[in-house]
Amino acid sequence: MFILSFSEYFSITLSQSNGNHLYTCEPDKAYLFSEFIFDELRKGPARLPLSKISSADPVLKGFNVAQFPPPRDVLFYMGVGGMGDNIMSWGVVRHLAEMGYRMHILCLPIMEFCWHGFPWVESIVFLPNYWSAINCFDHHVIFETISNSYTHDQQIHPLDAMLAKVGVDASAIPVERKRVAPVFSRQEQRVAEAMYPGKELAFFQLSPSQRARQLPPEKSRAVLSALALAFPQFHWIALGGGTTNAAFFDPPLDLPNVEYRTFDRMRTLWALVRRAHLCVSPDTMLVHAAGMFGIPCVGLWGTYPPASRVAYYENHHAIFHREICPHSPCNWNADGLPSFCPPPSTGQARTHCAVVSAITPEEVVETARKALDLARV
Repeated sequence: MFILSFSEYFSITLSQSNGNHLYTCEPDKAYLFSEFIFDELRKGPARLPLSKISSADPVLKGFNVAQFPPPRDVLFYMGVGGMGDNIMSWGVVRHLAEMGYRMHILCLPIMEFCWHGFPWVESIVFLPNYWSAINCFDHHVIFETISNSYTHDQQIHPLDAMLAKVGVDASAIPVERKRVAPVFSRQEQRVAEAMYPGKELAFFQLSPSQRARQLPPEKSRAVLSALALAFPQFHWIALGGGTTNAAFFDPPLDLPNVEYRTFDRMRTLWALVRRAHLCVSPDTMLVHAAGMFGIPCVGLWGTYPPASRVAYYENHHAIFHREICPHSPCNWNADGLPSFCPPPSTGQARTHCAVVSAITPEEVVETARKALDLARV
């Protein structure tokens, strides 16, 4: 985290897949910025009118449950990754709230929706923000990096890693308390219930936010086609992602039960996922959306071992061919592929992870059948 002051008015636009937000800073006042946002600003072509730059570490107020008993006002920030990482952190905030702490959320405006509806969230504060406002809280729990930035062995589930950082023994918390489902408003429920009347829904994520976790486009199309043919009773909604391009959906599959679409409102999507009979997805948001509701999900895994992300989700059925690559799992979470990826036998440059690319349409269909059969028991 950084505390920045500007010599003149300065506006920034924060962009993410689900929207943009314009924020303006006043001259000569101190603002808290995340390291990620500050790095993005420095990459831009314009000169930053900065008058002061400070690391926030010396003034952030640390927190540990053993040292600081409740009640206290605690500001929690999860700045790693996207929606899936926020979903995994819900259990941390709820547990602290149940211990008696008054929990407040610090987030980017474009991620605010992730925290709506929870009775144990006292308030939501946007980042960037005036340092004077941030400093009003008793304590700051700041996770700019957690498991996503760690690529070596001994991966820890992000929820457990966050709990350990604040002095909570994660092993003492029942697994079912580590899963949290969103709380929908009556209007959100009505909207979702009115969509797709009479249809049995299933979801397929075309691609995740990073290429390292992505099926090759032709494999993604083949898997979706096999699923739609094997389960014609379902209306398959194929979701785009951060790395989805035309190769995944153009030309569209000529199947009556397949629909390609995106959602401007993620909470509407989540409310629809709650109705789903089946989800199939690489390591990305849909895996967590299915997990928080206990919906049967077939996970298509590549760079990460499934246990490090979905250990607490019921009805998750992972396909993970770690035997394909001597470096698997490599825990890679960045753009592109790691330099140590073995080259393909063709001698050409590797474009996709060999582990996730080894998944076949036939085994996805077989795993989906097993998932549905187990869900009926």
